[in-house]
Amino acid sequence: MASIASAAIAILSAFSNQQLSNTAWAYATLDILHSPLIAAISSASLNMVSQSSMQDLTTTAWSLSTLLVCDTTLLSLISSAARARLSDAMPQNLSNLAWAFAALGVADETLISAIASEAIRRIDEMEAQDLSSTAWSCAALALEDLPLFDAIAAQSMKILTEDELDPQHLSNTAWAFSTIEYEHEPLFEALSSAARRSMALYAARNISNTFWSFATLSRRDGPLFKAISSEAIRKISHFRAQDMSSTVWSCA
Repeated sequence: MASIASAAIAILSAFSNQQLSNTAWAYATLDILHSPLIAAISSASLNMVSQSSMQDLTTTAWSLSTLLVCDTTLLSLISSAARARLSDAMPQNLSNLAWAFAALGVADETLISAIASEAIRRIDEMEAQDLSSTAWSCAALALEDLPLFDAIAAQSMKILTEDELDPQHLSNTAWAFSTIEYEHEPLFEALSSAARRSMALYAARNISNTFWSFATLSRRDGPLFKAISSEAIRKISHFRAQDMSSTVWSCA
């Protein structure tokens, strides 16, 4: 991949918006941070943001965030261009863009508020990953938009009646609501029920985040905590320091 990166840098001026974003996406997906290539893509993208599609804007932001590259100049331009195109965005664009900024800790309140408003309008189109990611992003940036969280709760419960959610989506949703200290009773009952049914599929981080979320809101859910305890013991060798400390704190 290093040789491909070097060759790409040499002809980067010939790349289209989509080719720039797709190249960044490929390296991010492979978790390969080739700093000269990403820097060159960021630089080339600066003059092309205004002509980029919503998909290209989202892909570029997601790639930077995944690689932990915080180019504030480029992100600011992406924010401005994206706000003008939100009505054309797919639900996944909304959630991925919010995640990209939140994961980097870039508190662009204007962008996130605009995404929240659009998400409410399009909530029926959002799938489980879109919902949990949007909730996580807003909570991580301390955006307590209760109308948005109410809409996410309603749509999440609707999906839960039709299908099981991935443990990551369940635990992220619980974490988000707990982080902004919003105890949405029907949602937490649904999350508890779904978590107990699928606890065997939970990874260490899912277990600790779910335990922490319920404990933070002082929800003493005996059946859920019993399921969490049993699964935590079974998977204790996979717990990292943060998982361990969160779990111990939740027991106190």
